[in-house]
Amino acid sequence: GSGDSAECVAKAKSTIQQSLNDFTPQFPAKPAQEPPQPAQQPTKIAGVEQRPADSSGSGVKGFVLIQCEKCGHIFRSFLRNPQKILSCKCGNNIDLTAPLASFEYTCESCGKKNRGSTNIEDASIEVRCICGEQAELNWMSGDKEYQLVKKENRDVQELQADE
Repeated sequence: GSGDSAECVAKAKSTIQQSLNDFTPQFPAKPAQEPPQPAQQPTKIAGVEQRPADSSGSGVKGFVLIQCEKCGHIFRSFLRNPQKILSCKCGNNIDLTAPLASFEYTCESCGKKNRGSTNIEDASIEVRCICGEQAELNWMSGDKEYQLVKKENRDVQELQADE
């Protein structure tokens, strides 16, 4: 009867939503209100000094390299509009108003200038340019950002490691 049809439609909607959740990050329409926080000084975590949390409350936009602290999944995304939260496929909400480290480099292959933000706290990270070239970036505490390790420097480091 008509009850079966409504049940099928509800099940189909649920299946479609689950598929969307599995394959695309979800951006909640209205994130939960966060209590106001005092202005934060940059924090040092694992040797990486990060810039203070977003004080404007508008969130982050542009290229982001974000790691889910719950499951370890890494998101590489370009956010056209400011976002405060990314939802991981594991269900964890990642706070984009928390302190993030910045990176900026010029691709050695195509010459494109790239910059973005990350919550990854490693001494070095790898990012991929739009041309497909991988770039290794090391944390530079003096400049308080990740910067490119030049190809010739990587080659020397690899040779020294092999000896």
